[in-house]
Amino acid sequence: MNKDLKNEYPEMSVSFHKNVVSSFEKLDEKQEMKKHNRSPFKMIAFAAAIIVLMSVTGFAANTVYEKFIKKENYKVTLNLNEDLTDTEKSTDAAKSPEYVKLNFGYMPDYLIPYDAPYKFSTEIKEDGTICSGLSFQLFKSELAKDLVITYVESSTEYMFGENKGAFMHINTGIETDGDAYDKEFIIYFEEFGYVLRCFLSERISEDEMIKIANGLSLEETDKEHAYIIDTYIPTVDNGGIIAPGIFSYATDAVVRELGETFDIKAYNRDVDGNDYTLSVKNIDIRDNVKGLDSVSFNLAGDISDYVDENGNLKSYERKTYNHGDGVNSISSIKESKTVGRKIVLVDIEVRNNENSANEFYIDAGICSISGTPDANRFSNFEASYISGQEGDSDGYYHIPFEAGEKKTVTYGFIIDADADFSDLMFIAGSMWDVTDGVVIAE
Repeated sequence: MNKDLKNEYPEMSVSFHKNVVSSFEKLDEKQEMKKHNRSPFKMIAFAAAIIVLMSVTGFAANTVYEKFIKKENYKVTLNLNEDLTDTEKSTDAAKSPEYVKLNFGYMPDYLIPYDAPYKFSTEIKEDGTICSGLSFQLFKSELAKDLVITYVESSTEYMFGENKGAFMHINTGIETDGDAYDKEFIIYFEEFGYVLRCFLSERISEDEMIKIANGLSLEETDKEHAYIIDTYIPTVDNGGIIAPGIFSYATDAVVRELGETFDIKAYNRDVDGNDYTLSVKNIDIRDNVKGLDSVSFNLAGDISDYVDENGNLKSYERKTYNHGDGVNSISSIKESKTVGRKIVLVDIEVRNNENSANEFYIDAGICSISGTPDANRFSNFEASYISGQEGDSDGYYHIPFEAGEKKTVTYGFIIDADADFSDLMFIAGSMWDVTDGVVIAE
């Protein structure tokens, strides 16, 4: 068959294949009972009907119904025990073991476990950067029935031994650097009453994905060795995942003047009193990093990607998108533009009010005051520079202080040069409880 023509037809699911075979078997039985020779015209007509059925199954409207999954445009949902009564579903749920363990029959040597036994990286760089790999989520089936997978470009049902499942190719429409997650698979361990979801990186091939999936199994275990069960399913509304709304932390912050002091609690401490006293002494907006210690930068990539040999910040190609909802549409490029960069340097005087050594950590960031979509894209909630800290250290955002010590710390945020800096505010808080802010003005 011509390769191009072959690719015009969708790959059929296992259940569809079985139905076709069963239909031919039933036709054989009828022909045997009649003791007549097969009519070639009837067989041709039957085969033609099968071809039509194949076409309808693959392309009818934009909705594809299969035995295990339902795909509608870019959204996939699961069909779990839809033929059972509520009583039967409750009985099945009650039979599910409370603790299960996930076994890996095959895992490529280049995948490195990190953080937890269900996360793997394809590479952990010398600076501590963790590259994408794969990660797992495990749900009880009564919760997984509400699972919605979005931005699904294509899907294929698959049988993993006796377990139903499906592969999915994910496409958000946003260009990536080759280190994004672009594949998923789902396995329904019906015997245990659990559904496993796996996210896979562009770095992992389809062949490896299939080998990994085929090697997975569950077994009942005790609490000590149990796999973590996920209990969160993203909310779905109007056919799409609810994305975070347009927000502005500035609306919740008390606006402070330069030099004004305010108190703040230490991160993750629920005690009376204030652990630190802060005062924003100066805000400087620059187009270069001269005089700043290169060791104290924490950037996505090498500093040479951002700064030229003279210490000036480089321009870059910025792509802005019309964002899809992942259900009826995917994202598309709205504008591609070369823009410059600037760095906002915020000098903060910090005093440790404790009678013991402590680590100073705040949720510091730059956000839009107006909170409009266009303005909000200039928000930056992660410092790219902290004076006195090493950019590749695990404790980069945690600054050590002796008892009663007072010192000045400089935070740097890299922002696009065409931002309206009068609409930006430096904010500070603990555990995302934003309490105080200082307006930035160029």
